[in-house]
Amino acid sequence: MDRDSLDINGLSKSFVKNSVIISHAGVDQSFSVYQHALTSHFSRSPLVWKINNKPFPHRLTFPLKFVPYEEKLCFGPQITPTEIMKIAFLHIFNINVTSADDYRQNVRHNVSDWFAKLNSKSDVQWIIVINTNRAKDRKTKSAIMEKIKTDFAKFSSRLFELPDTSDQTAFVSFVQGIQGFLFQHLTLVMEIWDKSLKTQYEKKKQHTWDVYAYFSSMTEYGRVFWSFGAVEYAMSIFDDMEKLLHEFVLRSGDAESPKWLAQLLNIRIEDRPSLLANFGIQRILKKESHYLGMRNYLLCQQIIMSIHLYQQKMKSNDAAPSLRSDCAVGIMQRSLITIESVKEFNNLLNNKRDIPMTCCWTWWTVSESLSICKLLCDVSHLNVAPVILARLHLARFDALFILAKQLKLNPEDRNDLSEWLKIKPISFESKILNSAIETTEQMCSEMEKAHDICVNSLAHANRHRFVFNITNQLFVFLRSVKAKCPIQKLAISKSILKTMPIQESTAQMLKSLCSELMDSESISDEMMISLLFFISKCENGKDQKINGKLLEKCEKKAKEDGTPVDLTSISINENEDHFFNVKIENFEAVQNTDSILEIRSIVTSNLGFSLENVKIELHFSGDPSSSIAQESNLSVLSLQHERKENICRLVSELKLKNLSSQLSNDANSPLKLIIQSEISSLNPGENQIVFRTDITKIGCFILEKVRISTSSLEYSTCNVITRRPPALYCIATPHSVTVVNDTQHFFAGVMQKLEIDVEAKCDIPRETPLEIEPSSPNFKFLDDGNNWVDSRKMTLEPFQSNEKRRINVKVWLKIDSSICESAAVQKRSLLVKWMNRRYNISLQFVPVLVINSKTSMLTTDILLEVELNRAAGPNITTVIESAHLSTEPLHSPDSEARVAVPLSKFPMESDLLSVLNLIWKLPLKGSLVKHRLHLDYTVKNQEPQLKYTFDDIVELTVPDVQFEICTQVLSQQPGAQLCRATSPCHFVISIRFLKESSCSLLVVLDADDRMWTLVERTKLVTVKDSGLGQLALTIIPVVAGYLPFPNVSIYECQLASDNIIPGNDILFFNRTAGKQIRVLSPNNSENNNFGKEDSARGSNRIKKTIEKLFD
Repeated sequence: MDRDSLDINGLSKSFVKNSVIISHAGVDQSFSVYQHALTSHFSRSPLVWKINNKPFPHRLTFPLKFVPYEEKLCFGPQITPTEIMKIAFLHIFNINVTSADDYRQNVRHNVSDWFAKLNSKSDVQWIIVINTNRAKDRKTKSAIMEKIKTDFAKFSSRLFELPDTSDQTAFVSFVQGIQGFLFQHLTLVMEIWDKSLKTQYEKKKQHTWDVYAYFSSMTEYGRVFWSFGAVEYAMSIFDDMEKLLHEFVLRSGDAESPKWLAQLLNIRIEDRPSLLANFGIQRILKKESHYLGMRNYLLCQQIIMSIHLYQQKMKSNDAAPSLRSDCAVGIMQRSLITIESVKEFNNLLNNKRDIPMTCCWTWWTVSESLSICKLLCDVSHLNVAPVILARLHLARFDALFILAKQLKLNPEDRNDLSEWLKIKPISFESKILNSAIETTEQMCSEMEKAHDICVNSLAHANRHRFVFNITNQLFVFLRSVKAKCPIQKLAISKSILKTMPIQESTAQMLKSLCSELMDSESISDEMMISLLFFISKCENGKDQKINGKLLEKCEKKAKEDGTPVDLTSISINENEDHFFNVKIENFEAVQNTDSILEIRSIVTSNLGFSLENVKIELHFSGDPSSSIAQESNLSVLSLQHERKENICRLVSELKLKNLSSQLSNDANSPLKLIIQSEISSLNPGENQIVFRTDITKIGCFILEKVRISTSSLEYSTCNVITRRPPALYCIATPHSVTVVNDTQHFFAGVMQKLEIDVEAKCDIPRETPLEIEPSSPNFKFLDDGNNWVDSRKMTLEPFQSNEKRRINVKVWLKIDSSICESAAVQKRSLLVKWMNRRYNISLQFVPVLVINSKTSMLTTDILLEVELNRAAGPNITTVIESAHLSTEPLHSPDSEARVAVPLSKFPMESDLLSVLNLIWKLPLKGSLVKHRLHLDYTVKNQEPQLKYTFDDIVELTVPDVQFEICTQVLSQQPGAQLCRATSPCHFVISIRFLKESSCSLLVVLDADDRMWTLVERTKLVTVKDSGLGQLALTIIPVVAGYLPFPNVSIYECQLASDNIIPGNDILFFNRTAGKQIRVLSPNNSENNNFGKEDSARGSNRIKKTIEKLFD
């Protein structure tokens, strides 16, 4: 197949299917009709083949071929797997007689001989077809069939009667029978073939393994399924063979690699493999079984199979719109994999002999594969796989470059390679290569053409870094043959340089590539400076010639522009901020006016070369929009000093933003502070820099940037490393307000004395107001008239510079439920306003009273017990004058507060570490009722005598209880008044229902196993209409002593036939809660095994005792 006659249909027809051979014997002129019908049916009807009782994943079609019977077509043990398709799958004998006598005289001996030959073979499939359309009547037909069935009595299933060509029922049965016998033979031969392939594969590590035999058998195995229509399955077989060969190559360097792999090098490439020439080859010859030949054969078969799959899918209604491009991409991928695999084989096995031929094969394989893809679509505009296309063109250029270098080193190989390229069939590519190896000028021309195509495809795939590499290879070769380098083909841009790695090899490549470009004026000065800077950075400034040329270009451009060249403008990477690393050590952030500020820093230069006469500036800004302030998320304020009032004010950030448009960017602006240092040389690495300046401005300044500049270069960065935010506060020292005794614990609930020191740092010639107000709620202040007020105001006399005064303030922190929960220390704040400034004072308080409450349940009333605990506080005596408890009114207008009845008498005194209990009878019941508690109390012997209050709302849960119980433990021994350990006792429970109605309850006991043994843990009791119920459970005390009663739980229950369904638990009053019983030690002399009479007497006594108890 040549390039001119290349088309999709021609490629598809280049594959020759393996036919399923069926032999026929006997005489039947009408059997030719059946042949055409069977051939059409089995070639168009996909069938499901079951192997090992599982359906094969792909449907099969059988291309039938009918041939006359020959004994060599019979299956036998001498048949090899590669000859399986040359034998008959099925043998058919045709019988067409008029009568039984005609069969006996003319046909019987022939069919007997045919059957005897087949029967001598093993695993042969055969059938006999009887055509009875020549018989006169039905009786004759029956006689013929009876006679034949008698002769083949054991094989009746292999006899098929076809009375007429129009009998569809008989024909369908005939087709099904043939299908079954074909599948039986296919299963047999595939099992033999699979076993043979497995046996060959297991010997792959032996030295004598025949890779050609395995390759031929494997490919023929795949071609069989390909012939049967399972193209995808055949494709997977060829892919597995490709992976197997590649895996052998990858392991060639291992110690356990097979020795036969190196023997592939002994097979010389005497043929000239190509895609177009090898499409018509069905099986590879042994002399062509070198690695290149096998991979070329696999690629040819894979391309044809891809086209077959494409044609199959195009016939379906659900074909994808991208089917053409997908097929083209698949062909390009397989071509690229094959080319790279062959190249890897030569590299790993050091196959230098075949490198020129491999390069030629790579050259025309890329061209031929792309020509095939162009039959499907235009691959140059294929956006789905630009990288694959670029890699193919890159492999084509690399092959030509390696071929040119090889021929330059070994000119004697030109004649042999030229003769090899003239092997027929001669293609268009072989002619071009033959002319290229004859003259150097033609080789350079072909390399430039391949370079241009490769550059375009690489640019389309965004592989700009490879562009420099192949251009460098082209220039190196052109320089080696003393040819002129086309500088116009060298496109230098920042986007391309950005993709390149920063390493010395990159710098060497760029210097070699751009040697002519650096001496020319073909690119702009800015691009030249960026290129020189990138090369210097890759080498870390080692090449002083490059550094000198870079500084020379920068000096020239700075003079032309009138400003230094910014390093960020010539940098390849945008936003690059690692040219210099600036680290500032800690310095005094707060500075007074007229003081000297000293800042030590370390500037690390990553340029790789030194800079002379460098000026380093620290730019501080009072503008809140400064860079470092925004990055550090700092709250920036401006500190302004007014000389008339001699005070400092903090101006808000919002106000600064409003004024920013009116501010000047001048260095003398009050919002700008620049500190600079000049050094003679800034060397690569760390440089110690010291900044000194006099503080002449007042304000709050944040480090905005660091500027490093010379006469030709400048660079500004916000990447400054500091241990704390780089803020500088230049102030006139402010006044101070402090609490003398702020570290001590104050007591909430009673009056406390605060001592506050007010210090003026400068003269205050007039009276100034001072106000103290609470930052936290519940604070009261005692004024001069001994009255409680919300804030304390006073007027201070004029101050002299550095004068300090002490102010005494009496304060009371009211207690509430939140602060009285425990005796833990809690912080509260006060706010002092003086001289237009605010001073927050934090104090620590401990409550003088800890208040807890709990409810107690009685028969009809609920009691609230409030506990006042003097767990902490001063050693004073508090007197509770009165206490008031009431329910909080609801939101409805008709609701009103209900007052609880107090059960405690007032006044009540409480000393330190004492506990008082206040008791009320609650007026309401409910799950959650709000109550207001109000206490009036004083401190005994306090001057002046002050009255304190506690007023807060508490939420109480008041349950509604309708049951009460009484428990008692009685000994079961007659006449015993007390219980003894290890002796059974009655635990008697008396229950009263306050509603006086009947119900059923379930009683459950629980006790510590170390004290009681519960013989009966649960029991059902029925409360009568009178509201009374009683029961007794047997328990045994374990130890002697005073033991607590077992715990009792009561549940609602329902009786369902014989089952007891427990319900919710019930709240109840336990009148004997907390009671204990005295248990005596066990008496060893007594017999605990009582007789029946004693037991009955004891039970009667217990019963009478219980009756008296309830009476």
